[in-house]
Amino acid sequence: MVTATPARRHLDTSQEVLNAILAFRGAIQKAKAQGTPVVWSSILIPPELFRAMGVSVVSVEALSAIVSILQLSGAYCQITEETGYSRDVCAFQRCYMGCALADPSDMFVQSILVAPDLAVASNFPCMSSSKLFLFTVEHYRTPHYFLDTPIKSWGDEAPQEAVDYYTGQQS
Repeated sequence: MVTATPARRHLDTSQEVLNAILAFRGAIQKAKAQGTPVVWSSILIPPELFRAMGVSVVSVEALSAIVSILQLSGAYCQITEETGYSRDVCAFQRCYMGCALADPSDMFVQSILVAPDLAVASNFPCMSSSKLFLFTVEHYRTPHYFLDTPIKSWGDEAPQEAVDYYTGQQS
């Protein structure tokens, strides 16, 4: 019996996306080499805030997505699990942590991972993301800032006290 194998079509868009990803990673490495600070942040903290300050920003969740797109996430998640972290930890966080914990001579990790000069965390959208940054701070011994987002417990408009709390946070 012969089974049909689905035809694989080459999508030009996929190659364009990969090229854009590699160009972005190259730009981050170049910026770091030139002394520009690199901030690691959650994907939900607007990167424009950091870019306006003239610093490069890396979204940890986007980094994990890139690893997944390249179909390498399983190997890096496994590294995290082998060091004692639970399989129940969010896959984005496990994948990133595996990259950070991988052998420094891993050519893929060398090509995409740039050590942060600052980590900026938030509990929005989840606490798992904020816990990841505790790993980052310890692993890279980097300064950090935590942006505490009030839990939405109101209707359509945020009450002034929630806005004041959120915007009034200082280091």
